[in-house]
Amino acid sequence: MLQLPSTTIKMIRSHKLTVDIFPMNKILNGFLLSGRHIAINKNISWYEQRFAVAHELAHKICNHTCECKWNEQEADERAFKLLISDNELLEWWEHYEWDTNLISMQIWISAERIYKRLSKITKKWNL
Repeated sequence: MLQLPSTTIKMIRSHKLTVDIFPMNKILNGFLLSGRHIAINKNISWYEQRFAVAHELAHKICNHTCECKWNEQEADERAFKLLISDNELLEWWEHYEWDTNLISMQIWISAERIYKRLSKITKKWNL
């Protein structure tokens, strides 16, 4: 079983989704089937599986009906928030001495996405 934050698990349950892991082509990380089932690729790493679950959950939360670029970007951003809270991200940021590349290597999310989110957090909290 994938280790997911308890809040993410609660959201999966509240949306009455099931999560199954199957062997798939490496190109595909996962997909939301009929709005009720999240299928995840067994042939990708655990951290990619974890992000894929959060990404597909984000599609459900956002009521996405197509795979357009905007929906994919929104699902990625929402997935990031589902996996790591603002406080956790700030702890990583301090631990790795404000180096988003080092954080990226640890949490498997792009340094650019980390930087953008940290910019919003620090502005919001006047840090």
